[in-house]
Amino acid sequence: MRSSLKLARNVTLLLVAFVLPASAGSILSYNFKTIVSGVQSTTLTGSFIYDSSNGQFSTGSLSFAGNSAFGGLHGNYNAPESGLNFVLTVSTSGISLQYYISLNPFNLNCYSLWGDVSGSGSKGSFDYALPEGGSPTAYLISAGIVIFSGILLTGFRRRAAWHLES
Repeated sequence: MRSSLKLARNVTLLLVAFVLPASAGSILSYNFKTIVSGVQSTTLTGSFIYDSSNGQFSTGSLSFAGNSAFGGLHGNYNAPESGLNFVLTVSTSGISLQYYISLNPFNLNCYSLWGDVSGSGSKGSFDYALPEGGSPTAYLISAGIVIFSGILLTGFRRRAAWHLES
């Protein structure tokens, strides 16, 4: 019995040692790439940063590439906004851009974004959704429970086999 308790304690300490560092970060960086529909051969690549400790979006970038009027259009933004939703509206040099981001409040690794861009007689739209992915902590905890359960079951089976032999 004592050896099982020691084993359980050691496994628990190891799991805590591996789980805590996995969930320590509060600044999340997101990258995405999607097709712009409504215009020919144009893609949008971008990124944004979200600080989960204060619930605030900060910097980001957008870059259009392709054969449309928007190809080569790029820029960075620094428009802090609190909450789980971000809205950016820019109108410059005859080009208008509306850009929205929405984070899943239960899993910050899951988000969706969409928007419209227009100018020079062209209009395009884009959307992107990162499906439910899960956090590293959830995966580590579930894996730890499975491993720990396996260790316990193996110990019980050994004891049962030892008692049958005696």
